[in-house]
Amino acid sequence: MARITPLDHSPHKYQLFTSVIDPEGDVHCRDGIRHPAIAVENSLELLERVEPDTVVVAIDEGQFFDHGLVGVVQRLARSGRIVYIAGLDLDWEGNPFGPMAGLLAASEHVEKLTAWCTFPGCKATATLSQRIVANTAQLDAGQDKYVARCLTHWDPTKFV
Repeated sequence: MARITPLDHSPHKYQLFTSVIDPEGDVHCRDGIRHPAIAVENSLELLERVEPDTVVVAIDEGQFFDHGLVGVVQRLARSGRIVYIAGLDLDWEGNPFGPMAGLLAASEHVEKLTAWCTFPGCKATATLSQRIVANTAQLDAGQDKYVARCLTHWDPTKFV
């Protein structure tokens, strides 16, 4: 979550949330820094745990939340808070992942980050997740189960 590390030096109070489904618990940023996060069961618990003096609410692994997250985020934004959400927009089959489609549609600003395709020799931008282990639950995340793929090398019918 690229927006978190600069918040460490901000005068504004922020809270970082993630789903209890996320096995890590902490948020790992691309810059290598880990940030402690508050793990919550659902969107309603997230709303209840936002402290009154919090200016920025950051949510990692948004795809693991229930669809009520869209309304919670809108409520937080209407209250004057800044809300950042990170998450995968598509699952390994190429379908909208959890509440992410609704969040993308309701957002005022979207920044889509990409990876590099892990297919040998490919140097293309990757926007899709390729499942590499059979019989993996949809919510079982991890680099040992999924790899980044470009559209050319992504095939949801195969396990690499």
